[in-house]
Amino acid sequence: GTLTGSDTDPTRTLSKALQEYGVRGEGVIDERVHVVKTHFPERRGLAPFAADRAILLVRNPWDTIDSYFNMTLTNSHNTTMHESQYERFANLFEALARAEVATWCRFNRWWLRAPIPLLVVRYEDLLA
Repeated sequence: GTLTGSDTDPTRTLSKALQEYGVRGEGVIDERVHVVKTHFPERRGLAPFAADRAILLVRNPWDTIDSYFNMTLTNSHNTTMHESQYERFANLFEALARAEVATWCRFNRWWLRAPIPLLVVRYEDLLA
């Protein structure tokens, strides 16, 4: 089959967890993959790679922030914290949300202005 790659360090805890779930392209940016997931320019990957076109996967910022908050507190891509934790960490969530909405805007703005062909796909449309 076809692997999708990632510029993430494959030795990091979350990357290892994804590999255990069958995401074999973590850390792969060479000719073995057709697509490479990146969080650039918000985060630099393990190694630079050339791209002559891109797919920008845009997710609702509130869902993105909630997902990031869950990942931060659980250190997992597939664990959801209990609803009671939102009240317990309300101040932390509010601070994270304020910072991350600005990050979300900068990230998407950067890609929308990138000097390469760009296909924009809404995450929510993939779920429909």
